[in-house]
Amino acid sequence: MKSQLRCAGWLLLLLALYATSTAQTSRGTLTGIVTDSSNAVVVDATVRLTETATGVSRQTTTNGAGLYRFDAVDLGTYNLLVQAKGFATQSQTGIEVQAARTLSIDFALKAGSAETVTVEANAGQIQLDTSEQTRGAHFESQAIQDLPITGRDSLTLALLVPGVTKSTGNSINQDGTFSFAVNGQRPRGNNFLIDGVENNDISVTGPAFVITNPDAVNEVAIQTADFSAEFGRAGGAVINQVTKSGSNAFHGSADWVYTGSAFKALDHNDKIAHKFDPPRQVENIPYFSLGGPVVIPHIYDGHSKTFFFGAAQWDRFYGQTTGQVRVPDAAGVAVLQSLAGSCSNAALYLKALGTLRGDPTASPANISLAVPSATGTCWSMSSRTRTTRSSS
Repeated sequence: MKSQLRCAGWLLLLLALYATSTAQTSRGTLTGIVTDSSNAVVVDATVRLTETATGVSRQTTTNGAGLYRFDAVDLGTYNLLVQAKGFATQSQTGIEVQAARTLSIDFALKAGSAETVTVEANAGQIQLDTSEQTRGAHFESQAIQDLPITGRDSLTLALLVPGVTKSTGNSINQDGTFSFAVNGQRPRGNNFLIDGVENNDISVTGPAFVITNPDAVNEVAIQTADFSAEFGRAGGAVINQVTKSGSNAFHGSADWVYTGSAFKALDHNDKIAHKFDPPRQVENIPYFSLGGPVVIPHIYDGHSKTFFFGAAQWDRFYGQTTGQVRVPDAAGVAVLQSLAGSCSNAALYLKALGTLRGDPTASPANISLAVPSATGTCWSMSSRTRTTRSSS
């Protein structure tokens, strides 16, 4: 019993350490120093961090050096409030937290207790990371929606970052993502993550899974140089896709992408072949996302506590592949006619054949009618049925 409890304790510890380690790669850090008007540090000041979308708050106090720090902060927009005895309350709004970045915001409190000073975050301050030397870029949700993305794959945004180029030769991997080189490294030297969890294909270059629903991605964090040791593995770039989450307001989107021959013109080869229309090709890609608070009427209200988010996508492709089919000769049609009364598939096949008949001198082969139908399933035709390739 003691051994089992000890093993369970170690397992919980490992899970906690793993959760902490992965959280840092897909979350941010907020820190700073609180001082007074004479630049002396303020000890034991209360610092409260509140996410505007969810209303969830975290609180800490400054240490002996006047320092506060919030680790593993979810991506989003926050308000930061500082209170200390004998000083006016001060807050800063509109703070944007990005993945794998440490944002430093200092406060200089004024003496007094009857007023509250609110400062809106400075956009230039948000973009400047003075704690690390990492190079790269962050593409947030709005940029992902506004920028044109090849194949709806947000990983291709890496090509907009300095030092990133498409690799020579076949520049698209098996999942459709562009294969790119960073700072002269091989494409295999890139490290792909989803929410801080490894997403590398161990057999070929590129990610193991590609998110082609851009509405599900909250941010793409790309680090091309001088990233910290916690990422490891790669000498090229570290690309982390961070998915969205729920908030106090219900939010979502629905899109339908169509690509096909309806919007295509005849190319040079089609004109040489005297075609009137381009080859038929249809692809429909519907996708959606939905998030919000978990609310069960009269039972549970999850506002500012419990949230959900989900996204889905389908890909329906009808191509232009053609092939040679075998159709029955007169004897085969006679067998089909005998089966048509009890087999709806046979009747349907006869209707499709019309007057078309195969060549009885060609090599015969059995055909199967084992296709689900409204009245049941029909099995293969008798071996006496002769089928041949159609001459038309």
